[in-house]
Parts: sequence; C-alpha cells; structure tokens
Amino acid sequence: MRKFPIFLAITLAGCAGHFERTISKHTANAIETAQNAGVYDLNCDDVSASVISRMGAEFQVGARGCDRTETYRMICNSAGCVIREHRIRTRQKHVIEDAD
Repeated sequence: MRKFPIFLAITLAGCAGHFERTISKHTANAIETAQNAGVYDLNCDDVSASVISRMGAEFQVGARGCDRTETYRMICNSAGCVIREHRIRTRQKHVIEDAD
C-alpha cells in the first residue's frame, strides 16, 4: 500500500510536466501563427507578436508592424492554431496644419 502514493506522485508529476510542455508548444504556435498572419494582414515584413491572454486552449495574440496593430483570437491544439477573429488598428498620426 505504501507504493501507491509514490506511484501516484510520480504519475502526477509526469502529467504536470507534459501539460507545461503542451502549453509552451501552443504558446509558440500561437505567436508564430499571429506573426505569419500579421505579415499578410498588415502588409508588413517586420511583424512582432506576443500573447495578450490565454484561457485554456484559446489565445489572444497581438501582432504589430508598420504602424499598425492586429489582434487575433485563436484556438490551438496539437495540430496547430486556427484564427477565429481578428481586428486591425492603425496608429493615427497627428498632423498639425498651418492656418496660412
């Protein structure tokens, strides 16, 4: 009977490690997916992306490049990530005109 708690602890530790590796892989896939989509959607070769939030397998990732920002909401699993929704925002440049 004493072996069962040790077996259970080892099994749970292995599962926790697998879960963390899976989340890390999903996070990397979400960032890569947003960068690739951002290059196309923002028409910009220099795009950076970062995770804004995560709830389970759903990620919200922001991509930024060429004075524009895109926000993607996606679902990730072992096969990759699928974008569900995205929004483009353009940074407004303020121009002051002379009254002449």
